[in-house]
Order: sequence, then C-alpha cells, then structure tokens
Amino acid sequence: MFQTRSTRALTVALLLIVAAATPSFSQESADSVEEPEHWAGVEMAEAVSQTTGIAISPLFGVGALGAWTWFQTPSAQRDELPWFAQEWFWMPALLLVLLLVAKDPLLGWIPIIKKPLDALDVVEDKFSALLASAVVIPMLISVFSSVSPSEAAAGTVGSPFLLALTMPAFLSGAMGKILIGLAVIGMMAAFFVTWLAAHTINVLILLSPFGPLDVMLRAIKGLVLGTLVIAAMIAPVLGLIVSVVIIVFAWWVAGWSFRFTVFGSVFGWDILMLAHRRFDAGTDPIRAFSGRGLGELPPRTYGELRSDGQGGQVFGYKPWLVFPERQVQVPAGNQVIGKGLLAPVLVEARGEESEGQIAVRFPPRCLRHEEVIAERVGAKEVRLLGVRRGFSTLRRWFREVVNGDGEPATT
Repeated sequence: MFQTRSTRALTVALLLIVAAATPSFSQESADSVEEPEHWAGVEMAEAVSQTTGIAISPLFGVGALGAWTWFQTPSAQRDELPWFAQEWFWMPALLLVLLLVAKDPLLGWIPIIKKPLDALDVVEDKFSALLASAVVIPMLISVFSSVSPSEAAAGTVGSPFLLALTMPAFLSGAMGKILIGLAVIGMMAAFFVTWLAAHTINVLILLSPFGPLDVMLRAIKGLVLGTLVIAAMIAPVLGLIVSVVIIVFAWWVAGWSFRFTVFGSVFGWDILMLAHRRFDAGTDPIRAFSGRGLGELPPRTYGELRSDGQGGQVFGYKPWLVFPERQVQVPAGNQVIGKGLLAPVLVEARGEESEGQIAVRFPPRCLRHEEVIAERVGAKEVRLLGVRRGFSTLRRWFREVVNGDGEPATT
C-alpha cells in the first residue's frame, strides 16, 4: 500500500515537472518560441535527462559527458576543465566500458573466464555510481540555483507549475537554499532508484545460464539509454518525458532491484575475493538469501541461517538491512544441498534426481563446503544440480528472476 501511494505521488510530481518545463505559447512568450534555449526550465529538463542517463550507466555516462565537454571546449581552455572532462579520465573510462561490453559476445561460451569478469562488472558499476554522484550533485546544484528572477519570470508566463519549480530564484536567504536542497535531494533519490534498476541488469548477466542471454540483457540496457539520448537530442522536454517514464518504473521495482543489488554485491565480491578459501563452514555464520520456499518472504532477501535450538533452522534478516531483525522458520522436510555452478542451494527433494522449490540460496563462499553445511542445517544429502539446456532452461531462469519461482537454475 505504501509503495503504491509513494509511486502515485512521485508520478504526479514528475508530471508536474514535465508540465513546468513545457513552454507557454502565449503572446507574451513569443520571443521564447523563437529562441527555445532561453526558456526557463530547459536547463532543468536537460539536467534531469543527464542525471537519468548517468544513472543507467554511470561509467559510460560520466565518460561520455567528459568527452563531449572536452571536444566542445577550445584547446586553450581544456586545462581548466573539471576532472571528468580530462583525457586521463574519460579515455580510460570509455575504453573500460568497451571491454566490459565486448566480453559478453566474445567470452560468453567460456563461463570459467567470463563469470569473474561479470563479477568485476558488478563491483565496478557500484564504484562508478559513487564516482558519478560527485559529478551529478554539483551539476544539479548549479542548475537549480542558476535561474535568475528575471529569467524565471519570463519563463513562467502562463505556467504556474514552472513558477513553483523556479521558486528558489524568487527567494533569498535560507528559504531559497532549502528549496534548492530539496530539489537536489529529490533528483538524487531519482538517480539512486534508476541506478538500482539498471544495475540489476549487470547482476542478471552475472547469474545468466548462457552467453546469448547476456548479449540480450546488455542490448536492453543500451536500448533504454539510447532512447533517452535520442529523445533529449530531439527536444529537452521529450528527453524529460522519457526520463519520467524511466524513473517511475525504477521506483516501482525499487524493492526488487534493491534485493538483486545486494545479491549481486555479495556474489560478485565472493567470486573476486575467492571467499570460499577463507570461509570456515564449521564455525562462521551461514549468510544466505531467501528462496520461494520461505513462504511470503521476498526472494533474495539477505540474512543468516541459524539453528532455532530445537533441531530446526530459522532465517534471520533485517528489512532494507537496517531495520530490527525478523525471523522466519525454515520448513522442515526432505531437504538437500544442491551444488550449482556459482553457489549451492538448500532445496526440497522430490525424488532421486528431481528438486522442488529453493528454500535458501547460499553465496559463492559456500562452494566446496556443501557437506559441512549440510550437516549444520540438517540436510539429508548433497546433490549435483543437473545442467539443463534449451528453451526450458530460459523459461525457468526468467521465472526465478521475476518471482523466485520454478526449479533451481545451475547458478
């Protein structure tokens, strides 16, 4: 209920921004029609589009923005450009992006090489988002505080929404700074949820069972980013409208994206750091992720599997990682540990060679420790999950991605 109301409120607010940025075609603003670059709100529309684009692909967005700024600046003034527009940054950044994109079609058939690179891609995208925030925040502050009262008044003729949007220009002192701060905080929240949704694609590439799916996922991300860029080039307001659609969708799936982001962070770090070599399966806490077999708990919720003191197991977790801990009882039954390509799972055994719903997904640090973990959690045995091929594999994988349902994948 809260998610629905929040989504509706955000949708209304963003649509008001679209209306505010749309120029008024009254007689008094005839001069603005001839020179659209003078409309108040156009720079804001462009800033929203740039923020959304950078959130979708932080390293590419900042690198491309730096390259564009560098080429548009006379050579005599390039030494004064900010750090992201210097050759030492944007050239290696775009080269790294190219290499990470090229690995999907070139190495998709060699999982033992590609999966560590996919894990690197997941970790890199997080650091790039932090780096991008150092570019986005000053840009937003500059845009929201640069509109003068005369420019705001000229652009607000016949548009009360734009008048509200440019209100900081009419206010001085603390109130104006507060409104600018709220506008920047709102856009950074939009940046965060958009990045979460886009980052999920990087995690899905890490978890995908075969190479062609990786290429398709990367193409979807590129299509969304390309649509935004083309729309913004056609008209700032059109780019703003596309940004609104992307941000609203990202807000709608924020909880799902957050769980996938945590899931990908743990998996990526464990793979890169070879965490299974340092994990003591006999004494260390058993960190894990929930599966559909834990009832109403959303799949891929991060928590810890521990004994309930009565011969059973409970799954303890903190909502959004910060709220007070809750516990869910792990159903007792004929459960086994299934060995996967990236990590093992605790799964219901239906027969000698078939498995049902996943109760718990273990991180890669648990690889090669399946027998000890099975003893700790009371699993009946350890099995090797069969590798499935064909369209049935793809169908089961998508079912797991969307709602955690279906039979376990090889990951």
